[in-house]
Amino acid sequence: MRTVFLGFLLVCVCFLLSAYTGEAQGYSYPFGFENPLAMSEAYEVYQQATQQGGPKVGPFVFKPGMSFNGTYTDNPRFRSNNSGSDFLFTINPTFTFSLAQGLKAKDYISFGYDGDIGAYTKLTGNDYTRHTLWANIDLMKRETTYMRLRDAVTYTNNPYGNQEFVGQGVANARVLNQADFVVGRQLPGNYSAELGYQNAWENYLDDGNGYTSWSNIGNTIKPTLLYELTGKTKLLAQYSIGYIHYYNQPSLISADYTVQQVMAGFRWAASSRLSGELKGGYAWRQFVNDFNLLGVPYQNSSAPVYSVNLHYLVSPKTAADFNIYRDFQISGNLDPVTGRLEMIQDSYTRNAIGLTITTNTSQNLSFAFAASCYFDQYPDTIRDQAHLDHYYNAGINFTHKLRRYLSWGLGYNFQKRDTQAIGLSYTQNSVTATVGLSY
Repeated sequence: MRTVFLGFLLVCVCFLLSAYTGEAQGYSYPFGFENPLAMSEAYEVYQQATQQGGPKVGPFVFKPGMSFNGTYTDNPRFRSNNSGSDFLFTINPTFTFSLAQGLKAKDYISFGYDGDIGAYTKLTGNDYTRHTLWANIDLMKRETTYMRLRDAVTYTNNPYGNQEFVGQGVANARVLNQADFVVGRQLPGNYSAELGYQNAWENYLDDGNGYTSWSNIGNTIKPTLLYELTGKTKLLAQYSIGYIHYYNQPSLISADYTVQQVMAGFRWAASSRLSGELKGGYAWRQFVNDFNLLGVPYQNSSAPVYSVNLHYLVSPKTAADFNIYRDFQISGNLDPVTGRLEMIQDSYTRNAIGLTITTNTSQNLSFAFAASCYFDQYPDTIRDQAHLDHYYNAGINFTHKLRRYLSWGLGYNFQKRDTQAIGLSYTQNSVTATVGLSY
């Protein structure tokens, strides 16, 4: 068994290396893992639970909705100094099409739109819009051949919506695409094979802020071989190879880089309560060029990496998701005065932990809790010494359904960033009240 297992992995590695034409690494799901409605079984359970009612459009149920939100924040600029408080008012239109006929646990298809239109009472220059089209096709529970496709396309100019802190605090228009596709096949014996593809595209529009050089596209190919140890547990071996391309930067000094990963671990199939995946291995990151625009050398690096994703059904009404991972990231140096990102880039390693809990205490009352931590490890460079940055995010909210079409809710969110970058550490507290209308 071991010889066949390692042989298949070696074939996958050789094939991808010979056919490699620019695939990428560094993907994040359309719905971040700190989101209470994460891309997991918890999200699917929520979708199925809320799809009742609504007019039928062919084989689909159509559910439109609209929410009105008011948020108080004590640090609207995300800065170290006291920047004063502000109120943010947002409108969130949504609609969802869900498969209505013959819906079973093994087949789930939905797609829709989610919007976010925000206006501040004081920082009117940071008013923003966001429009997202998303799709979720899940055929993962079929016996022989299975498939999953999740994709989200977004337009936004939100000045605080970028985890890489590109343009943080400055409204910058961009178009994003995040996609995850996997197809699998049961093989003779206890084996099965999967081929995954992921795409992440960030296109910064030319709106005068000068961030177009940070536009990039990433693609990743990820073959996986699994061996069934028990009815619910599978051993896995996985190789991924990728490439991220900054297509608006000069080719001789661009920050383009490749990442390769070799991982091994376990996968637990959906049981009455627990499902998920645990894997660990090693990753190599190499920049295509030696120096950037200012002559600063790019930092090639390698490190142990790991990933744990667990979904636990506490009860028929309560679900919990735990996520932890370690991977490579890329950063720039923000000017604390202008908020602009300098063209100096370093490779660093991110350790992340996330937990979400969703529960419906009654038919009309639901609660959600989410928390995440990022620990970013920066190596020694000619500019900075090795250091560790911290980012924390936690929130809780509840929703109360007053009538079939009317609901309201309250939420609290806390954010804190500790960094050696001058002026960029901050703490923020925010409270949000929501009134929702849905069919």
